[in-house]
Amino acid sequence: MGDVLAKDSVMGALRAAREQAKRTSFTQSIELVITLKGIDPKKVEERVRMSVELPHGIPKRGRVCVFARGDLASRALEAGADRVIGKDELDSIAFHHD
Repeated sequence: MGDVLAKDSVMGALRAAREQAKRTSFTQSIELVITLKGIDPKKVEERVRMSVELPHGIPKRGRVCVFARGDLASRALEAGADRVIGKDELDSIAFHHD
């Protein structure tokens, strides 16, 4: 068997990443990528299937804003967009922030 990475070292690295990150006005996320050596995902018998229970549950659904007009705006609303901003409103926003 190859190298084994201890849970404490992974948690320590994640903690260090959070501490060294610049402070922002939004909630940041950290992506963890793990490479499994010696496993060929093309082989059915070697595929890894597992589930992970998140410590804080699944976050609430994100909100979607679409910049569109006409038929595309209508389709975006029908598809579940929370907000659709057309060209006039976008121009108004740009004018007030110049």
